[in-house]
Amino acid sequence: MVFGIKHIKPIFGKFPTTLLALLGFIGSLWFGYHVLTHLPTWDFRAYKVGANIADGMLVPEDAQKAVQEFTWTFNVGGENLEFLTDGSYPTVDGDYVGVETKIIVEAYDPPVKDFSIETVDQDFTAKFLAEDHLVMVVAYSLEKANEEGLKNIKKVTDKAIKNGYTVIGLSASGAEAKQYIKQTYDLNFDFYLCDEKALKTVIRSNPGILKLEKGTVIQKEHFNDAEDLELPKVERKPEPVVLDNIAYFLNDEEVTKAEIDALDPTTIGGMNVLKEGPELEILNSMTSSNYTGLIKITLKE
Repeated sequence: MVFGIKHIKPIFGKFPTTLLALLGFIGSLWFGYHVLTHLPTWDFRAYKVGANIADGMLVPEDAQKAVQEFTWTFNVGGENLEFLTDGSYPTVDGDYVGVETKIIVEAYDPPVKDFSIETVDQDFTAKFLAEDHLVMVVAYSLEKANEEGLKNIKKVTDKAIKNGYTVIGLSASGAEAKQYIKQTYDLNFDFYLCDEKALKTVIRSNPGILKLEKGTVIQKEHFNDAEDLELPKVERKPEPVVLDNIAYFLNDEEVTKAEIDALDPTTIGGMNVLKEGPELEILNSMTSSNYTGLIKITLKE
């Protein structure tokens, strides 16, 4: 090999080799810049295009359960002895000293974790992931969100709403930041709460935007490419009509709405309106009804 080294010739001459090295260097710089200002070229995460978020949260019935080994230590006759079980407490004639556990086989870990669409007191995850046409704006931190990006999001979400899509925002920021951003950029949708780490996994853009159909990711875009989101007109599902079923009481006797409407306002001494609480629950239970509200009126004496 040493003696034949003089016979080893490069495939290309000096100039082509230098040119190829330069092109490779420029290409590397371009690719690095591209993935910083746009989404990654390849997406292997649980929120990639084609993935169903709702399905990714499920644990199959036949999923692998965790297998653990328990090492129990007992003092038997003045000597510490160890007993292995799969979790059950061993029957030992001795004094318990301690226990150590070791996972032998990990349990099934769903690909989508800590994802939610919530307010402080209510979970809307299932509701929105069942939407036929949903546009979801993701900003893990509204305080750090790109200003030009938010302006782009405003244009796109206005178009989405006009074309019949349900539009929501997701952020880990607090209520004040959400309200400030909504007012500052005149956004026509509300932000819901989600874990910051989960949102960083959803999309590498702050803000970013996704289009979903029944929980399946159809398209996702960096804020620089937000206007590339395809938004053909769709038929918006009508909001379910919630009819109020009000119970009316006059001087503690149940009456009809017509009787209440016929009252002379000058004869009314007081009125109490209840939309929730134990009194309404008791009334529904006793009458086998489904009242959504209770109005109690007392007349002047």
